[in-house]
Amino acid sequence: PIERVPLSIKDFEDKTTQTSRLAYNSVTVRKYNNENPKDNELFTEIFNLVLLTSPDPYRPITIEESHKYFKEGTFLAFLYGMCVGYAVVTIEDTEIGKIGVIAGIGVHPKFRRKRVAQKLAIELGKWFLSRTDLKKLQCEVYEDNVVSQKFISSFGFQIVGELFID
Repeated sequence: PIERVPLSIKDFEDKTTQTSRLAYNSVTVRKYNNENPKDNELFTEIFNLVLLTSPDPYRPITIEESHKYFKEGTFLAFLYGMCVGYAVVTIEDTEIGKIGVIAGIGVHPKFRRKRVAQKLAIELGKWFLSRTDLKKLQCEVYEDNVVSQKFISSFGFQIVGELFID
């Protein structure tokens, strides 16, 4: 439920130890602008690199395809000015109302375990909270991606079902 997000954000921020605070504070997150050619290059590059090195099914995207991504619901993460991660969210209309969906969080392989995904998740939580029309949140994670399942569980998500795609 959306009401749990503030507590999840606080818990996540509290987990940031003094030793990891430097990396966490050095990560900046901003919205992706699909009308900006530089953002399209950055997003395409980080998206393809992350999925190439993850257990999720991989299909590279082109710069032209990057224009299609939901402008307001896509974010880029930077560490010392270098694009090191992304997050994509969508809003879906359902029978209970609008729900926010975390469709993907990805971090450059060299920068994993540096609090980049944590910072992205917190920023997504804040973005979702700014939407007064949402009833709940969900996250879609591939079955074989155990690392992502553990990460998203640490943010307070629980497994509630499975979706099978042929």
